[in-house]
Amino acid sequence: MQFCDVGRDYRINKTRVDQALQETLSSGKVVLGPKVAKLEEELARFVGRRYCVAVSSGTDALLVALMALGIRAGDEVIVPDFTWISTGEAVLLVGATPVFCDICAETYLMDPASLNGLITCRTKAIITVSLFGQMPDMKPICTLARLRGLYLLEDGAQSFGACQGGIGYSCGVRETHIGITSFFPTKPLNCYGDGGAAFTDDEELAHLMTALRQHGRVRPDEHETMGLNARLDGIQAAVLLLKLGQLDKIGQLRRQAAQRYIKYLSDLGCASIFDLPKTLPTNERHVHAQFVIALKDQALETGKLPSSGQGDLGAVRCQIQDELRKVGVPTAVYYKTPLHKQRMFSHIKQERGSTRISELCSRKVLALPFHTYIEEYEIRRVCSSIQQTLIQLGYLQGCASLAECPADDSEPVHVAVIGVGGWGLNHVKALASLNLLYAVCDHDRSVLTRVKEDFPDVVVYHQYSVLLDDSKVQGVVIALPSELHYEVADASLKAGKHVLVEKPLALNLADAQRLHSLAQDLDRRLMVGHLLRFHQGVIKLLSLVRSGRIGKVRHIHCSRLSLGKWRRENVLWSFAPHDISLCAAIVQAASNKCPALPLPDSVTCALNGETNSGIADVGHIQLAWAEANVSAHIHVSWIHPIKQHQTIVVGDKGMVLLDDVQSDWNCKLQIVSGYHVEKGGQWLDCQKQPPEYIALGESVEPPLKSELQNFAKRIREARRCKERVEASASPQADTPLGPNQPRDGSDPTPEPPAEGDAAAGTEGVLVVRVLEACDQSARQGTPVQLKSSSAECSHSFRSDVESEEEISEEHSPVVAQLKTAPPTPPTKEWVQGWVKSWMKAHEQEPRGKIGDGGRRIEPENRSRTGEQASPAPSIHPSSYLDEEVHVGSGTRIWHFCHLQKGCRIGSNCVLGQNVNIGPTVSIGDRCRIQNNVSVCTGVTVSSGVFLGPSVVFTNIRNPRSGRDQTGAFMPTLVEEGASIGANATILCGTRLGKFCLVGAGAVVTKDVTPYALVRGHPAAQTGWVCTCGEKLGRYERSGAPLAPRTERPVLGPPPKGPDAEYFSCPSCQAIFERNGRSVRPVGLS
Repeated sequence: MQFCDVGRDYRINKTRVDQALQETLSSGKVVLGPKVAKLEEELARFVGRRYCVAVSSGTDALLVALMALGIRAGDEVIVPDFTWISTGEAVLLVGATPVFCDICAETYLMDPASLNGLITCRTKAIITVSLFGQMPDMKPICTLARLRGLYLLEDGAQSFGACQGGIGYSCGVRETHIGITSFFPTKPLNCYGDGGAAFTDDEELAHLMTALRQHGRVRPDEHETMGLNARLDGIQAAVLLLKLGQLDKIGQLRRQAAQRYIKYLSDLGCASIFDLPKTLPTNERHVHAQFVIALKDQALETGKLPSSGQGDLGAVRCQIQDELRKVGVPTAVYYKTPLHKQRMFSHIKQERGSTRISELCSRKVLALPFHTYIEEYEIRRVCSSIQQTLIQLGYLQGCASLAECPADDSEPVHVAVIGVGGWGLNHVKALASLNLLYAVCDHDRSVLTRVKEDFPDVVVYHQYSVLLDDSKVQGVVIALPSELHYEVADASLKAGKHVLVEKPLALNLADAQRLHSLAQDLDRRLMVGHLLRFHQGVIKLLSLVRSGRIGKVRHIHCSRLSLGKWRRENVLWSFAPHDISLCAAIVQAASNKCPALPLPDSVTCALNGETNSGIADVGHIQLAWAEANVSAHIHVSWIHPIKQHQTIVVGDKGMVLLDDVQSDWNCKLQIVSGYHVEKGGQWLDCQKQPPEYIALGESVEPPLKSELQNFAKRIREARRCKERVEASASPQADTPLGPNQPRDGSDPTPEPPAEGDAAAGTEGVLVVRVLEACDQSARQGTPVQLKSSSAECSHSFRSDVESEEEISEEHSPVVAQLKTAPPTPPTKEWVQGWVKSWMKAHEQEPRGKIGDGGRRIEPENRSRTGEQASPAPSIHPSSYLDEEVHVGSGTRIWHFCHLQKGCRIGSNCVLGQNVNIGPTVSIGDRCRIQNNVSVCTGVTVSSGVFLGPSVVFTNIRNPRSGRDQTGAFMPTLVEEGASIGANATILCGTRLGKFCLVGAGAVVTKDVTPYALVRGHPAAQTGWVCTCGEKLGRYERSGAPLAPRTERPVLGPPPKGPDAEYFSCPSCQAIFERNGRSVRPVGLS
């Protein structure tokens, strides 16, 4: 956690900021120039003043203002004693003497009642200072300055955008001669460097300040007075113009964050120890530049805090800060020393007035992490840490736990859509209407341009890997072609995002199970786009089934027919997932015995049509649930001239029909009754009666919006669950147990799943399993049995583990440790913790099926683009596999290899002779490992990696014989597509970037940049290589645009301009752009 996360601010605004900077730099006007002139005009209009003079910092704005007013040696200027140093410093710089005024205890702002006693014949001006986001009470100060004939300056460095009733905006108060502000990165209106501005209605003052900021220049080569070099550069002006348009939203986000701080600190009992920020009644708008709390004087008096002398509050604050620092919560003190005690002002002997309150506040204030884009879970973490610190120190007891403080469901959740073509555009529109849309990603730039025109605030990415690096993104919706679902969902979960993937979850059961397990391992929510589960008609249908309105369910019939475009997967995988999940939900609703969706006992399928390259266009599926005595028939086709989306549920007392083609929501659902079934099974009273229509309402929420609202809700629930776990792991110091906290000290009971917890990862896996059985049945021409016991529920698809809960609990230690970024360089303590985590996880890992030496072999893997099965792993008899080894489908392992306990080998890999894979090592898919390679514990090899003969990895920097150095292991990562030549040595603790090439015999001692070519001892970079392996040469780009790359589903950003440095591949004609010390592919020549 950062105290003020400027990097997050940039990442959120990156697209627009980069564009603004590029425009400014391309214009060449980087000092003052048109951007600064426009900024001055817009700022003056915003605050309601005639003139604005932009300068290089807030301090320079103060200095220029004092110089313009003619403040000089012998003059006195009244300033608040409790403020940032630059207020008094500027007075000293013009030769005047600052006179320090005390403050109000509740707001830390200048006390108007203290001013009159400080004014003498030498007093020339008063500088009021807005602190922590709000203005002081300006009316009495303005009145006093007017009556005594004093200049009045407003230092609004911390309050730009704040407003006071009857006065106006900060820096725009008419009765002040000059108002100044700062654009430092931590301010409400901020740039990415330094900047400031001065405001006035006086034309002469404005011209004088304009001259002073540029060495007193009034015309080219004509300087009338001594001035400063205080010009604002055009780059910062471009950023500020962008931010100024967002200022209302920025202020709203800051006020919302402050309200959450106040709520949680109050709910957790911390308000009995700390004074929380108060807003002056006259202030209509507070912008919360910082969030500052203060230790209560009453807490000291009542004995809640220890008492041993005058410095008690300061000592307690330091103690609290130290404890918070230990748990990763940064804090700051604004301000630890009043101005009159600073050495800078030690020569000033002030005999009038008191500064007692300033001195007291300087000992008790404490600023908490705060910025525009701080998340609610971060605020809850800070508040919980403060509560636990107070409890641990004995200052607080008998208070509520964080789990008892509900999170704000109105908090924005930021969701990104990957794949905007087709159905993905509907996701974009629905998310935007719910205020959930944050970013989109697509390879088609014309599509992104149209989206940007419709939704200007959306962040645009061309490459999903870059999107996943954005910490602001909390959840992703994947609306890509089905063959990309697994790849992108896997990357999204590993990036820590919650995932909603369009149906089907994956194109084979093995991939679907991996995604489900990964989501549990990483404690992320995984949903599948089974849209019917959020259809109001389906929800009402399930309610009717549960109520027994149609009696006992006997049969279900679903038809999904239309004339539409054909896909690359067959019609089953495209159309049937909705109906399979719906049929299982109906059987579950009809029987309360099974808490999860029941897996059918048998599946029979027939496919035909095949008008497009052997891909089936028509499918008929028969499902049977033996114990429930329910059968289902699903008919799907995309070559049917009449569109039909119907679901019919037949019971022994009636039947219900859902016709989704009907446009009128009150005519979609109907019940047909008037018959019943006698014991012998014969129909009686079969005379058809008029249907009874079930009204669903005039205004019904579209299913897609309901699905996305559910996704956002589950993201919020995941946050709360994480907070409860963190709270349960914190020291409680005899605090009362919360409602979900067991008395044995174990983890709190998790929340029950929300009503209608539909389309979860388990449901997605069930549907994929049924679809695979359909394909098998269609090939064999016979029914496929799915369950050995008719009483078995859907959780039975995980035959290799005992329960879902075990996966999360047993893998969570290593996942939590691996998600923590190592320090640079990795410390011994971090490495020891990392090793202990994977060892603990390995010892607890559920055992696989015992047999074949304890190996766990991946089941058959099929692609949905065709029906050919990937071969099972091929393992030479001379090779030895320890227990709990995972080998993916299609992998070939040659002579005399040894795969040690707990290692994982991906699909379609080749391991040559005499290869040793150490315990718990992970090898990705499509890797080729040549003879005599040993991959030791701590090494992770990503997909598509080539390891040449006799490559050597190390995992200890300073190995010694006779010493136990297990805890000294250092991790090494070989990223996707990297190639390492024969006899190369890779020292531990390094990262080899994707598609890099390490020459034969090289010794790698430090990280290798992606696409870099390195060789030698020690390895040094000598060039760049393409993804195809060819060395890149320089490329002189013509004016013609680059063709987009087609071998990847997403693209990098477009070339930056004619001055960029490019490289080309002589083999595949790929074009790479160099950016600093790295390159990236941008197109084809």
